Amino acid sequence: MNTKKKKAIKISIVVPIYNVENDLRNCLDCLIKQTLKDIEIICIDDASTDNSGAILEEYKKLDPRITVIRHKMNRSASIARKEGALAAKGEYTLFLDPDDSLEKDAAEILYRTAKETDVEILHFGTNIINRGVTEKQVEWYTAFAKPYTDFLYGEEVFTRCFDTQDYRFNIWNKLIKTALCKKAMAYCVDEPLPKAQDLYAYFLIAYFADSYYGIEDKFYNYAFGGGVSGSKEFTEEKFRRHCSQANVAYHIVRFLIGHGALDKHYRAVLHVISNLINDNIASLRACGKAKVPFRAENIFAEAWVEGMLWQKLSEHIFQEQDRPCARLLFEILFKILKNVSIRTRKTIFEHFFTILSVYPNVLDELICEQDIQNKDYMFLQTIAAAIKAKKYAGRYIPVFMATNDNYAPFLGVTLNSLLLNADRYYFYDIYIFHSGIKDYYISKLDSIQEKDVSVRCLNVKSIITSQNLYSSRHYSVEMYHRFLIPELFFFLQKAVYIDCDTIVLDSIHKLYNIDIGNSVLGAARNLLHKEMYDYVVNKLHHDPEKYINSGVLIINCEQFIRQGIKNKCYAFLRDHLSLECPDQDALNICCKDIRLIDAKWNVQWHHLLNKNTARYALVPNDAKIFADALTDIRLLHFTSNKKPWNYLASEYSDLFWDYASTSVFAAETKFKYRDLQDPLNDKIKDLYVKIGKLTKLLEADEAAETVQPKDKKPSIFRKFFDYLRKYGFLCTLVRIFGGRKRAMAYQNKRNQVK
Repeated sequence: MNTKKKKAIKISIVVPIYNVENDLRNCLDCLIKQTLKDIEIICIDDASTDNSGAILEEYKKLDPRITVIRHKMNRSASIARKEGALAAKGEYTLFLDPDDSLEKDAAEILYRTAKETDVEILHFGTNIINRGVTEKQVEWYTAFAKPYTDFLYGEEVFTRCFDTQDYRFNIWNKLIKTALCKKAMAYCVDEPLPKAQDLYAYFLIAYFADSYYGIEDKFYNYAFGGGVSGSKEFTEEKFRRHCSQANVAYHIVRFLIGHGALDKHYRAVLHVISNLINDNIASLRACGKAKVPFRAENIFAEAWVEGMLWQKLSEHIFQEQDRPCARLLFEILFKILKNVSIRTRKTIFEHFFTILSVYPNVLDELICEQDIQNKDYMFLQTIAAAIKAKKYAGRYIPVFMATNDNYAPFLGVTLNSLLLNADRYYFYDIYIFHSGIKDYYISKLDSIQEKDVSVRCLNVKSIITSQNLYSSRHYSVEMYHRFLIPELFFFLQKAVYIDCDTIVLDSIHKLYNIDIGNSVLGAARNLLHKEMYDYVVNKLHHDPEKYINSGVLIINCEQFIRQGIKNKCYAFLRDHLSLECPDQDALNICCKDIRLIDAKWNVQWHHLLNKNTARYALVPNDAKIFADALTDIRLLHFTSNKKPWNYLASEYSDLFWDYASTSVFAAETKFKYRDLQDPLNDKIKDLYVKIGKLTKLLEADEAAETVQPKDKKPSIFRKFFDYLRKYGFLCTLVRIFGGRKRAMAYQNKRNQVK
């Protein structure tokens, strides 16, 4: 009788197999030739339809250490790995993909190191074998697979992988204690998970692990570009597989909920799910290049927005009153929101409403955590706007403006006039677009919060700067911000836009309530003098009777989006680089259906300044319209480069200064008012007029090429004029007679007083 004791198995090597006949022999050869003999090789044939099954039978006869488990139907590598792990008899378990291989002494050295370090997880290095990917991809994956070369104990095994990402979740470059592996795999769901199986399995393993150690020695040979990583083009079926990562996200969350650990590991699970979403979004964009087009975003939305993640987690939220889960689901949907079309955003907004109906403070918490200058803050505020629109339905008035640092104090005057004349039955939700104004200005403007008023500044720089839009004369790039309103606030039926160089003399809700039907815009005509009339007719080829001023708009958001007005305007601007009023001209040309509103809602004051000037006299019909509007001014628009803060004695400037005296920027505007009261003011205005005439003469001379390019006089005059406009008359005098340093010192002193 043979009483010889059978040797204990030191390592169980689990190989999931499906249609890999070309690589399988190499894989099995590397295993049976391992220098450590006390191993078992567990091969799970996941219903292969090629010659893989026959190869397994051949090798099973060659080496009794090979065990084959066969599936009657394909169930995915995740279930195959789970079966192999639960069947393992070794002290440690190692996973190997069938298109990869191990160095021949891998098992021996890894086992010895694991015993010496006495850890549950031993992470080792990987050789990346390039099978048709770029060198940049190889570099990225080399870093991704790199071990953390130190000991980790307790919760750090989990958090250093999924929270701080000091090492990553690949399951095949780690030797794992079999007891730990079986404990974790018992929690793996028995359903196919076509993608992110590694992440899911190691998430569970790391959660239960107590110790980890990493070594740089490379024992795993990973075929990058082979297998799943090799196919570059997307088909509908392949993209559906990619989007199945949403199921992995759901199961991870459910696992943490079941262990009462979602709140504890909130940041880690948010990182994990964010990475899965980012991966799917990258795939979504790549689908645009598919040879056979398909509705990729529908598939993405089904998986992430309407699929298991929403249906089952939302049910749990409302049944169990699980607040951390509610916030997590909100953050997941918010991440998706920023990367999908308006059609999908509408569905997501309905889910936001559902969550916030039970947990209303979730949105406020997220807003408070954001930097007021960043993109996420902007998107969160659009959600907040949708909540307010729903809450104040029937009396919700959305108003939009745009500004920069130069205009911010004067925008405060516009706001003050709007609120002092507003019918307080309505709720006024006011948004100020900018491209990075000072935090001081933001703080001042955002402080205007009342029971029926909300003011918020939103930085839209990340959206607008990508268009390479140009400024013109006194118009800054902020003029284009009005193009963004409909898409950012797509849930609004209508919106009012007003320029920040206006004062509102009647309740703005009356402007909002003007019926514009299905027209894209409602706006008052831009009344024309002869030169501008000729420009509209001869350069824009537009009907002057329908040419509108863009400083006051009623926007039909749905029609604006449906007709693609924003992109049409961008295209028009790219083709026309010398427009008088760029944003205004673009809207006039690109919007084919504009409803004209009464001129009293946009009384353009430069016609007052020029009324005694023959050159700028209004054409007869427009002069009558302007005269009628002056009898009932509802909104005064300080058009042109001449503003009441530069021209104290001009008609109606007293109205501006009355509102300025009680605005949030009263101190700043008071300094400007005092400066304008200087006895030299009349001389300053005369000087502006004379220099303006001189500049026009110089420009005319240059156009006629009567001034030689090397003639220095025009250059000097232009510098003088630019300096005057930028820093004012007194600072310019200091510059001329005292030099640059004294002028800058004078300007700094003025700023300190401000």
